[in-house]
Amino acid sequence: MKSTPYILVLVIILSSCISKEEHNALKKDLESLRSLNEESIHELKLNTDSLSLELKTVTEEKNAIDNQLSVAAGQIKSVEEQYLGLIETNKVLENNYKGLLSSSSNRNQKLFQQLGEKQKHLEEKEDTLNLRLQSIRMLEEQLAIREARVKELEGIIEKQDSAAQALKQRIKDALYKFNDEQVSVVVKNGKVYVSLSNEILFKSGSTQVDSVGVGAMGLLASVLNSNNDIEVNIEGHTDTDKGVDNWDLSVKRATSIVRILTAAPNSVDPARVTASGRGEFQPIGDNESTEGKAKNRRIEVILTPNLDEIYNFLDGEL
Repeated sequence: MKSTPYILVLVIILSSCISKEEHNALKKDLESLRSLNEESIHELKLNTDSLSLELKTVTEEKNAIDNQLSVAAGQIKSVEEQYLGLIETNKVLENNYKGLLSSSSNRNQKLFQQLGEKQKHLEEKEDTLNLRLQSIRMLEEQLAIREARVKELEGIIEKQDSAAQALKQRIKDALYKFNDEQVSVVVKNGKVYVSLSNEILFKSGSTQVDSVGVGAMGLLASVLNSNNDIEVNIEGHTDTDKGVDNWDLSVKRATSIVRILTAAPNSVDPARVTASGRGEFQPIGDNESTEGKAKNRRIEVILTPNLDEIYNFLDGEL
């Protein structure tokens, strides 16, 4: 702003000595200089305002920091005071601790002695406990082995039972034309019991097998010959009538059945077959009634599957 008058004076002086063209050129340059000067003044003002704003912001930040420093200084002073107090408290505690150590040394020695005795007792109990744990582990191992053996035995028994059930079904299928009163087939204790009524086997008091009974034995023999590992026990049973010797009658009837089974064309291996008589002493019905006596007069064919696998297993256990 202050340089403008000097420029004007210079222009006036020069204008008196120069031509019109030169004057116009100088005038144009003067206007350019003025415009440039105004722009510089405007830019300077903008810079001044920006710096003023930054100065204000910095001043506010400085004041905030000063306040924070003041608060921190107060906190530091408070901490220092607390620290000094803790030092004094620690000194008091150390003095009390030293006093306690000095006054209770005998008591401490006694406590240490008791602690040592308890530790020794505890170690003895721990040794005893370890021995018991070892014994328990051994028992658990033995139990696990036994459980495995039991499961194995159960598997063998289940297999034997399944075989018995299958044999029962084959016999029932073979003797399907006889009703339940004439022939019954059951499984008990792993054995198959085939009970045949005297109605289809013998006339009263006779030991000769009727033709119907011979046919039934042929059907039974076909099943037995397809299961060669089965032991066959033929039991004769009677009622309590005393017209004949019931012991003798039951044995002879069982023997008659054995002969039919082992003879051609049935040809069951005689080494597998046993005949026995039970007389009147294993009734399944009431000997006081006609129906009960009819049930008691019977032949029972007891089929025992090969139990070698179970026996071998049990021998291994022993």
